[in-house]
Amino acid sequence: MQLQVKVKPDSNGFYKQTMKQAYPSQEQLDPEKNYKMDDKEKGLMFLFNMTKDRKGSDVDVRNIQHVFTEIGYEIETHSDLTAEDLQDKLETFAGYARHHYMPSAVFVIMGNGSSTGIHCTDEPVTYKFIENKVSRMKYMKGKPKMIFFQGNREKAKEETEADIDMEISDASDLLVVHSTTSGNVPDRSVIRGSRFIQMLCKELLKNAHVSDLSTMLEQCKGPKEEQ
Repeated sequence: MQLQVKVKPDSNGFYKQTMKQAYPSQEQLDPEKNYKMDDKEKGLMFLFNMTKDRKGSDVDVRNIQHVFTEIGYEIETHSDLTAEDLQDKLETFAGYARHHYMPSAVFVIMGNGSSTGIHCTDEPVTYKFIENKVSRMKYMKGKPKMIFFQGNREKAKEETEADIDMEISDASDLLVVHSTTSGNVPDRSVIRGSRFIQMLCKELLKNAHVSDLSTMLEQCKGPKEEQ
């Protein structure tokens, strides 16, 4: 029987629990059915956050850094960049030769946005630009690449549930997750950060050692939690 892992943030909204040891089955280790992800080093991660008009986003950053470090990712963090700087840093990161030795890559892009892109300090960078840059990474062919966009895609009424839009491209081994469907505005608590990042971090800490990512993301679609 698998013991339930209790996961709660502290009074400042930070998750501090450590990741449980995974014991994958032979089926989960089958390279014909699953990506090879049993190495201690899971890959490199690109984390970008826009802080303007986004109180509580610093909590998101710290929680993401903690959880993904626990999983086994090495994280490169940037904040408040111009559109050109973000594009340049994405291109540099995507071209790192170290990716050749890594089993996966993760990108977390957080900020205010529109239906087509994420706002930087001067102008937006389109989602398509980011997705194309990631899908064409030279050293990541045939390996899983994941992009998590956290932010509104249009101004509209406040959502009552954690809406998640997932797109999977088998051709480029790319998973793209938007924390809200187009037309919704995500909640954010000054203390706990955004609801999607809260739920994602909680779900990863609780179940990453026993569950697959798609199942955990489905759990993040649940009703709003009490703040």
